[in-house]
Amino acid sequence: MQRIYFSSFITIIIISSIFLSSGSLFNADTLMAIAATENQAHNVSVTITNPPGHNQTVLTKSIIINGTATVNGGSGIQIVEAYVAKLPFNGSGDYRPTKPVAAGNWSKWSFPIFLNDSGSYLVKARVTSNAGDQNWADVTIDLPEHVYNKKVAFIEPTFTYAAYRTRAFYDFYDKYSFKDAWSANKTITTDLNLLRDRPIPHGPFPYYAHPTFSDIPYIHYFNVLLQHVQKYMPSPVTRMTDVDVHQGKIFQADGRNAYDVLFLFHNEYLTSSEYNNLRQFVSNGGNIVFTEGNILYAEVSYNKSNDSITLLKGHNWNVNGSGATRGIAERWLNENKEWMGSNFWVVPSNVTVNFRNNPFNYTHTEEQYVTNPKAKILINYETTYSSQEYPNPTIATYYMDYGKGRVINLGIWGHMVADNKAFLSYFDNTIIPLALGSPLDMAQKNISSKLNVNIRDNTSTSSIHTTRLPPVVAEAADASGAVVNYSLPSALNNTNAQSGTECKPPSGSVFPIGNTAVKCISKHNNNNATTEMATFAVEVLEPSSPFFFNPGS
Repeated sequence: MQRIYFSSFITIIIISSIFLSSGSLFNADTLMAIAATENQAHNVSVTITNPPGHNQTVLTKSIIINGTATVNGGSGIQIVEAYVAKLPFNGSGDYRPTKPVAAGNWSKWSFPIFLNDSGSYLVKARVTSNAGDQNWADVTIDLPEHVYNKKVAFIEPTFTYAAYRTRAFYDFYDKYSFKDAWSANKTITTDLNLLRDRPIPHGPFPYYAHPTFSDIPYIHYFNVLLQHVQKYMPSPVTRMTDVDVHQGKIFQADGRNAYDVLFLFHNEYLTSSEYNNLRQFVSNGGNIVFTEGNILYAEVSYNKSNDSITLLKGHNWNVNGSGATRGIAERWLNENKEWMGSNFWVVPSNVTVNFRNNPFNYTHTEEQYVTNPKAKILINYETTYSSQEYPNPTIATYYMDYGKGRVINLGIWGHMVADNKAFLSYFDNTIIPLALGSPLDMAQKNISSKLNVNIRDNTSTSSIHTTRLPPVVAEAADASGAVVNYSLPSALNNTNAQSGTECKPPSGSVFPIGNTAVKCISKHNNNNATTEMATFAVEVLEPSSPFFFNPGS
């Protein structure tokens, strides 16, 4: 680390000028000895601790530089300042004060920055003691142009558009579903034109719920998520439709996947070919992110000659050449349970449903409920609703591995929270890495793996039960983050009077902006007892009022 001290430096220059001009016996070694003596008398230092390496790759534009500063002697530290500049950089930086850990205490400091563009940046910190001595530290960081090198496609639910337009499926449902003829299982032979050869719209269309004007339902949500994914990608995200998936365009000619990840939306209506192609895509090793709460629900046929669909099975109807009769609700009930991990939760939106855990302030509309025990719960919304048909249902955001691939399901009607700041942050920091395979995600897996090994080493005679809990979300007060208080996880077994629970970081700590993993362990004196561990993330959002220093601003 470079150290320069103004007072001693000036003295050395004067001494060296005098003695060198007079032919003195003082040589370079002598001058170095004098400098070393002065340095020991006024030893002030500064260190950058985060990013931890000198050449560090970062994956987000908003980061916080952290560091420490020390001084030997009684002079104390006056200030720690820092600047960031994009490389190549040949000028002098515009130093700005960092934030001390406490007023007047510069032993730890932080400096939040926002990187405008991809590329390499120089971050330099300067400490000044009350005696006027100074020292510097620097790191270079690199923000790659693209974090992920994946092929991604968004599937627009055009079959659902055809079903939802006026003079189509829902006009038929309103007239006949759950009515006398349907209850009596009679064959309906009238108004079949509403179920057959319904043209697929290309652009805004009159929606059955508001036939007086045209729009594209939920397209805002589609575009918001598209923008969030696109900013991490080296090439444009491909926009596809149900027809493309039906025709097998998600595969290469040899049957291998043509994409790494698919994002699906309100894809409620599918052909059997589209359904089988999606399932095969995951089995081959692809990932699918389901972003809406009513998916893969009813089967239609596709007529290429007139670009239209006809209802076949599902949504409580069977349609054939003779007419429409009462039928099953969810067309692929058992299949969905097997490879997707959940089924549609048939609880009308006008029924009051509360969620004890509701980080996105979501209101019940349409959801999936988890039906496969292999599903890994990310957020359990802890619904209070229970009925004979759905006793204690689990409404959750989850992921589940199937074949060589993975299904990720939000489990809720995502477009209801399309503009929720906490949801979009969760989508960026959890869903996208889970789907696309973030280096940060892999690093976290390694950390978790090491933690589990350490726990097993320390509790060799105990069994371990681990529960992953939903995140705790807070908004930062300033550059340092937020003080976050959380309750001890109820998932831990605290019934044994001889057990205690320890969480790191503890509740009430200052959590920096971003995601911090919290691990709670219930320790037992009884060596034969089960050790309970719970993990969750504390996610601190950027404050509403910006405070980040932009290079060049």
